[in-house]
Amino acid sequence: MRSHLYDIRLTSAEAVVLFELLHRLQESDAVPALDDVERGVAQNLLGLLEGALAERVEFGYADVVARAKVRLVSAAR
Repeated sequence: MRSHLYDIRLTSAEAVVLFELLHRLQESDAVPALDDVERGVAQNLLGLLEGALAERVEFGYADVVARAKVRLVSAAR
């Protein structure tokens, strides 16, 4: 079986929001519908995003996520 790689392009705001979503998903027990493979894929993507995000800061992280969401809402208009 041949393996294909996919490149996904995200804006910085999309990457921050996706990172936050995956992080919440990982930390939540509220999503029991994910099987081990799905959890592994989510964990892998979370790790890739964490390594790539320049906005990854402990202090003020909630503000970074909030600003990213505002940018995405504004861009959608």
